[in-house]
Amino acid sequence: MREADRLKTIQAVMDRMVRVGQAGQRLGLSRRQLERLVQRYTGDGGAGLPMAASRRW
Repeated sequence: MREADRLKTIQAVMDRMVRVGQAGQRLGLSRRQLERLVQRYTGDGGAGLPMAASRRW
């Protein structure tokens, strides 16, 4: 469910419906962490969303 929340929130940021700081608060992430997720989503699509630590396992 967390991945789906990230996807919806990042899409809202990209659509400029939610500010980065607000989106970070929703997901319990810092502004910088959310900016990195947006960059990964922009470059890799949905495959870029899982956190780096979870991709190792």
